Amino acid sequence: MLGARTIVIEDGLKDALDLQEEDQDILALRPDFKLDETEVCRISFFRDVISKSTIGAIAEDSFIGYAIFKRDGIKDRIYESVFATSKRENNFVRGAPSWTCAVAGREFTITGHLYAQQNGVTNCCAHVAVRTAATCFLGEDLSYRQMNKWVSEYRKAEGIDETPPGEGLTNLEICHILEKSGAKTFVADFEQAKLSPIPYQLRLYSSVESGFPTIMFFGLEQQADEDKRGYHAIPIFGHTFNEDMWVPSADMMYFPLHKVTKCLTSSAWVSMFIGHDDNYGSNGCIPQHYMEPHRICRNEEGHAILDDNGKTFTCRQQGGSVLYAIATVPSNIKADPIEAEAIAADYLLTILEEVPETFPGWHERWQNRLALHKSDTGTLLVRRPEKMILRTSLVTGSEYCDHVKSVRGWDSNKRITDSIKEILSSVADDPFWMTEVSIPELFSANRRKVGEVLIRADREPSLQRDAGSFLFARLPGCFAFLDPSDSAASSPADYAPSFLYVPVDIDDHVELLGCEEATSL
Repeated sequence: MLGARTIVIEDGLKDALDLQEEDQDILALRPDFKLDETEVCRISFFRDVISKSTIGAIAEDSFIGYAIFKRDGIKDRIYESVFATSKRENNFVRGAPSWTCAVAGREFTITGHLYAQQNGVTNCCAHVAVRTAATCFLGEDLSYRQMNKWVSEYRKAEGIDETPPGEGLTNLEICHILEKSGAKTFVADFEQAKLSPIPYQLRLYSSVESGFPTIMFFGLEQQADEDKRGYHAIPIFGHTFNEDMWVPSADMMYFPLHKVTKCLTSSAWVSMFIGHDDNYGSNGCIPQHYMEPHRICRNEEGHAILDDNGKTFTCRQQGGSVLYAIATVPSNIKADPIEAEAIAADYLLTILEEVPETFPGWHERWQNRLALHKSDTGTLLVRRPEKMILRTSLVTGSEYCDHVKSVRGWDSNKRITDSIKEILSSVADDPFWMTEVSIPELFSANRRKVGEVLIRADREPSLQRDAGSFLFARLPGCFAFLDPSDSAASSPADYAPSFLYVPVDIDDHVELLGCEEATSL
């Protein structure tokens, strides 16, 4: 699929420190394990036809990945591998780490998410899923020995009995390892929730869109003759972007409940998540509606049905359901991205109500598609606001500057001036949830937008409108800043923000983040 034409097979890797650690840890749990029977080899893949004498001269991008195979009497498996993600036009994978691999004496660099298979003794599916995710925060690989040490410490502190690593990890233990690796986790819990939390797809999407891996933890279908239900965890780190998705239009036309929100998340154009499954391979496409959340069996009154032991149980028709969706972001992030998007939408609708009609550029075609219009009596008439598309991802102040300085209006001569860098100089390193604003036809056909709203990501959001969370918004023709003289800011319960509008040259639509200068998602 990636165009490989040459493979290079190398032995002599079994003395690597992490492989030695794994062998020693297996021996501690399996005294009959034979260290001298371990076999390890690495196979590297290249697009060009090469030989030992020409490998030093080939182009760097000829290298498309490697896989380390291990045979040790426990399980023949891929100990680790990294491959470039497929370059299909509608695949979006952001934030993949880079790895250096020495092949036949020459170093090559490959960008991709590490894949591994469990051995069932010192690690399980959760370990390999966490290994994929944790490397994006550590900047290096994470050993199974270190994971198990952290889990052992956690269990001791919580008074939890020790079990062999191969028997699995709980949701809380997965989160503990990720947080020790430098991540902050946001979890959608479908196993314990009495009412369904947010759709698990949204919890995964918010991180993946920002370039941080997530973990989907699901239950396997329970057979009638089985006493114990099985579980599986897989890492998710990308998604597809399908312009011809039917779902967004169907949501608006056939299911009126969605109209209440007035906005539609860009995840509606995701048909597949991209991730690894240690049983079946790397960089696979997983339909986002393939599994649904966990459901507890209830009677007609809505009360949980209990089994003979007084415990709730999963409805038979809900076998193979999602139990947890674990999103990851850097540890300094405090605002939940889903909450941040709701805050951004609230400010956006307020801005659209009061932006001056005489403001330069505001009568352009795309602005009118977003505007809230007033009747002759002054009553607000909502003109298709439910058609606004919101896409939220994490950026720093400097990353936002780089983005807006690189985008072009539909008239390619129009750009945002360099003054934005000066405006944001004091928050260049601060994190923000950037909610991009678009409409369906523009978003899906051209991958473009009309503006964005920036919400502070390092601040806990308030239950009420909070002026401290909002940085500014950009719309065609203007930036909208909170009016610093607004005295209402001191009364959160009744806070009705007012804004100052600063002109900007671009008065039409620009590229989405990641699509600058026709860059493909």
